[in-house]
Formats: sequence, C-alpha cells, structure tokens
Amino acid sequence: MKRTMMTLGLCAGIAAAAQGPNPAPTPDLGTGSSTGTFRMESPKPPANAKAQPMAKSTEELAEFNSVRTLAQTDLAGAETAAAGFVQKYPESELRANLYSTMLQYAYSKNDADRALRFSDKVIAIEPENTVALVLSATIFAERTEDTDLDRDEKLAKGLERADKAIKTIDTGLVLDARATPEQVQGVKSMLISMAHGAMGQIESIKKDYVAAETHLKSASDVRQDAMTLYRLAVAQHMQKKFKDALASSDKAIAAAEAENNAQVLELAQKEKGILEKAK
Repeated sequence: MKRTMMTLGLCAGIAAAAQGPNPAPTPDLGTGSSTGTFRMESPKPPANAKAQPMAKSTEELAEFNSVRTLAQTDLAGAETAAAGFVQKYPESELRANLYSTMLQYAYSKNDADRALRFSDKVIAIEPENTVALVLSATIFAERTEDTDLDRDEKLAKGLERADKAIKTIDTGLVLDARATPEQVQGVKSMLISMAHGAMGQIESIKKDYVAAETHLKSASDVRQDAMTLYRLAVAQHMQKKFKDALASSDKAIAAAEAENNAQVLELAQKEKGILEKAK
C-alpha cells in the first residue's frame, strides 16, 4: 500500500489554539486577532510561552498579511513571496509564523515536498517548534519508501524530530493567551499522539516491531484513530502476539467505521482474517 500523509482535520485543531496563523476556517486563537490577521499590539502571552511576535512597522505587517492571504490559494506564489518578505525583513519576528502557516496549508493539501521545505524554514528559526517538528516527522514516516536512496537519513530525521517534539513540547508549543487549559491540553495530546504515531510507523518500516508497538500504543492511548490501531495490530502480529493483535484489529475496524474510512476498514478486516487463521 502506498503510504500517504494523514490529511489533517488535525491541522485545523492545531491551528485553533497553536501559535501562528490559522489555515482553516476555525476560530483563530493563534494570531492575537479575531479577524485572523496579526495586530501591531500583542495580548499577554501565556505562562509557558514566549511573547507573541510583533511587526515593527505597518508596512511589514501589511506585507506579511498579503503573503499569508496568498498562501490560501497559491502556495507556489506564496513561497516566492515569502522569500521576498524574509529578504526584505531578515529579522522579522513574523518569519516563523509565516512559514508555519504555509506549512499547515501545504500539509493539509498533501503537498509533502513543499511542506518539508516550510518545516525546515520554521525549524531553522525556532528549533523546538512543536508543530513543524511533528508534521515533518509525520511526512518522513508516511512518505519514505524503501527504494529511496536517502531512506535511512529520512527515517533517522523523522525519529529525531518526533522525539524532540515530545521532549520540548512545554517550550516548543507556543499558544495564544486566550487558549483555555482544555485547549492547551487537547493540542498537546494531539501532537504527542502524532509524534508517537510517526515514530511507531518509522520503527515498523525498520522492522523493529517491539519499538513500533510501544510508540503506537502510546499514540492510541491518546487518540483512537483507525490507522494507528491498524498499524498497532500489524506490529503485534509480527511479534506473534495474536490475541493482542486481534483486539487491536477489532478496535481498528470500529474506528474505521466511525471515521467512514473505507481504505483502513478493508485493511483492518483483512488483517483480522489473517489473525483468526493464525491464532
């Protein structure tokens, strides 16, 4: 089966409370503005975060918002415009936010190559940026093929970024001051689950099914999505843990039905059939 990025209804959830512009039509809690554009003034930052980024001039702010708006419909054009913005304002506090917005748009459109470029831009500015670390780790997990000449390098980078995201989430995830404790915890849990899911998939690709099971269990403990549960069943199957694998495949089938995910439902049902014959 061709591995594809999990398109993120998750991206909307992240953007609803995380730092940076909002790539989806959800309440914007990450920009300091109910209109979805940055303001020159900044609200009081949350206790666990750096101060909200600010433009140093109205011109800088206007150009930032222009590129951000362009990204909604033309990522290629926005990528060129963003390079121009950074060249003109090399010390702008809005650079990471701009590339983070574009990263989330690219990720939601399954534009993996561009999403990785944007994530690298964000991480170069903010090495602990949780969203960039997790989304890029997920892309490495989902899009690395055995035939890739740089397969091992990609997998190692995915593991490194996911692990770093988990370890630094309290400082790397910058949230808006208006985010509620429930929203803060929800976004953290979602990103930690995604990070463990990426690590579990990478370990499965490497055929280290013990490590894969550990990470996939951690991911599914937070969020019971069908693909993670299916992958957990396979990792358990490869260790001949047939009883556990059957239980995971049943959960994967139920989750796939709830998600209306026909592809994973077919995979989980096939896996269950194999397990029933093997036990």
